[in-house]
Amino acid sequence: MPTNYTDLSRIKEHPYYQLSDKVAEICAPLFNNFTINYFGYACMCFEGNRVKMFGANSNKKWLSYYLSNNYPVLCSSKKTCDWLSIMPTDALTKAGSYDFNQYNGILVGKKHLDYIECFEFASPNPHVSPLEFCVNKEILNKFILYFKYKAGSIIKASEREPLLLPTSKVLKAEDPYQPSYNKFYQAIKMRKLPLRLKNQEVLLSQREFDILSLLVKGKTMREIAQILNISSRTVETYIYTTKDKTNAFTTSHLLDLFADSLF
Repeated sequence: MPTNYTDLSRIKEHPYYQLSDKVAEICAPLFNNFTINYFGYACMCFEGNRVKMFGANSNKKWLSYYLSNNYPVLCSSKKTCDWLSIMPTDALTKAGSYDFNQYNGILVGKKHLDYIECFEFASPNPHVSPLEFCVNKEILNKFILYFKYKAGSIIKASEREPLLLPTSKVLKAEDPYQPSYNKFYQAIKMRKLPLRLKNQEVLLSQREFDILSLLVKGKTMREIAQILNISSRTVETYIYTTKDKTNAFTTSHLLDLFADSLF
């Protein structure tokens, strides 16, 4: 049965709370190998003027404190952001108190077709941030896959008794200042882009760079042609000339060189 957000007096009876110790056990590899002591997972389904939320949390004491004090649930569908930029100040202060020792929290969001997943990490050290872990996509994805597998029954139990929230109680991470990316790109625009490919420096045109960037993401030549509004034949020509510039014998070799040159 769903639990309404306006009546959280029974939160300690909810799987979200009751199963926190098991969540902490599952997160032991994360906590033992990184300067991280808190993990939270939430899945949010937006249905009109309400949000259905379920998930898992490694710290029942923090979960009870946060929800019982009527703080807004944090949500990010577009980016990685820190608690400092979105969490209410008094809640942030409490997180870093002796009671919790949770500092420099990071919120990672992933938007799906009809729901949003959010993952939270915090550090027991005020001078260390979980950001380095979160921006390493390979290790982050492996941990999330591991967690969802190990905590599958916990997540299911929470899903059977979701929390119902009004949308006003969900605080989405949005920058108060939205930079103008188009103006920024125009300001740093260059006719040729210098890339260090192994032991050689190669100058790529913007179009060559765009095509390689899309190829690295797994796009086909037909898809690239549609995205860039050019013909598939033109895409082939750019790939051929780029291979010639880089002395790459195959497209696969070219993409390996290109991927290694990027951050």
